[in-house]
Amino acid sequence: MKRIVFLGILFVVAVVLRLDFLFVVFYLFALIYVLSHLWAQSVGKSLAVGRRLIDHAFSGDRVRVRLVLENGGWLPAPWVEVHESFPVQLAAPPFFRHAASLRGHGKQSLEYELHCHDRGYYEIGPLTVRTGDLMGLARSQTLELATEPLIVYPKVL
Repeated sequence: MKRIVFLGILFVVAVVLRLDFLFVVFYLFALIYVLSHLWAQSVGKSLAVGRRLIDHAFSGDRVRVRLVLENGGWLPAPWVEVHESFPVQLAAPPFFRHAASLRGHGKQSLEYELHCHDRGYYEIGPLTVRTGDLMGLARSQTLELATEPLIVYPKVL
């Protein structure tokens, strides 16, 4: 909203003062603003995310979780922010956060481990992915992946 107000003020000042330089600056900023929003929307639509983990473990086991980020579009994703939350009984701190960049039609795998100390039923997630344009002017829609269960059984003696 602040950027649109800035563009409006810049346009009014350019009209009142009738300076060609201010019109050029206005057009440049407007072009950058529009292109950054189009870029962010395109990258947001072409981004896919997946989570792979086993759904059960025994007390004392370590469960490896693999997150797969895939950019299906031609435009690169300059920054992708991944945030996954899980119960504190499985790891401390109770979240996984990572930032990455993906080239066009690129794929990246991220891994982390959960330590199964206590038996029980746990929900892994939700996974939230945010991305945007190169300059950080626009952020695309947030992509979310639903929770997945993890059952930790007691140790078999």
